[in-house]
Amino acid sequence: MSKLLFFDIDGTLAMPGRTVSQRTRDAIRAARARGHKAFICTGRSPELVNEDILSIGFDGGIFHAGGRAMIDGKTVYENHADAKMLDDVLPSIKEYAVFYNYETTDGDYFSRFDPDVLKEVQVDGANTELLRLIEALASPENRPVGDYAGQGIYKVFFFVRKVADYEKIIEAFGPGYLPTNFSNMIEDLPIVACEVTRADINKGAAILGLCRCLGADISDTISFGDSMNDIMMIRTTGLSVAMANAEQRVKDEADVICESCDDDGVAKELERLGLI
Repeated sequence: MSKLLFFDIDGTLAMPGRTVSQRTRDAIRAARARGHKAFICTGRSPELVNEDILSIGFDGGIFHAGGRAMIDGKTVYENHADAKMLDDVLPSIKEYAVFYNYETTDGDYFSRFDPDVLKEVQVDGANTELLRLIEALASPENRPVGDYAGQGIYKVFFFVRKVADYEKIIEAFGPGYLPTNFSNMIEDLPIVACEVTRADINKGAAILGLCRCLGADISDTISFGDSMNDIMMIRTTGLSVAMANAEQRVKDEADVICESCDDDGVAKELERLGLI
């Protein structure tokens, strides 16, 4: 029986700023060659998935932390909030965040990235991919948040200086929202990446939507993840795999814990499952 395989990117296929190992690349290709389907399942927008990832070869992807699923470049599932989400989450984000952007059905809108903060993150030894991402987010060519005109919102992404600021921000969100921070993955930078979606916009719901489109049973799905924006995916798929480098709460809910992404955990687990 063929399986649908869902892979988070950062912290699962590779740590931020590192390339996916050849063993992991070969394993995903081998699984597809045996008739299984492989999907990216990421918080990133399609435009921010780099060529190193895409060149592995996937059958489609879930993006915006579950806001959108695509197969062969076509959207097959979509879920987004309306502008009211900003009334609920933006006041506390603006109070503490050093940058934020809206990921919408019409593309992204960006706040001003303080140039002094940008200088702070240009630290020796920081991974280059994250620096490129931050510089792209700070580009003066980006559409400003002031141009936002009510389009559907997949999520709000933001940077804070420390996890304590994130904790203050999310106190104001309430139970209708699903916030995540990624402090475990970017320890070499003096800012912390965070995001928030409406609670029903998540990777698990998008996987269910993609399965409906393909006529697939959820029991034939396998997910690989590491962070709290993977938790609904971990809870949803027929078999869930947490990386050894995953947050403890993710490990606690996963069916299987494999090796870390730096130790080819994805490839080794695909081998143990007999999928390659």
